[in-house]
Amino acid sequence: MYASTRIQQHIAQWTPDRYDTAMIDFALQWQFFDGGDAGDIFETFGLPERRYFQRLLNWMSDDRVPGVDDDARSRITEVCHRRLAA
Repeated sequence: MYASTRIQQHIAQWTPDRYDTAMIDFALQWQFFDGGDAGDIFETFGLPERRYFQRLLNWMSDDRVPGVDDDARSRITEVCHRRLAA
């Protein structure tokens, strides 16, 4: 089995846990404010901002993320791209 196939199967079966849900909630709260401060991201999740935005971007490519409508998904995706390009 190719790695991309395994990843696709994993994404198809993904259900967010409490940690994932907290990250998604944070993204929803900060979607209008460029995604939040890097220090707050690190303090809250223990992740460098680049890793945090990479994870979010991966999740936003799945249209089944609970609690995230199309408009929010689009805004969060734009924030992720902007922060990752910086």
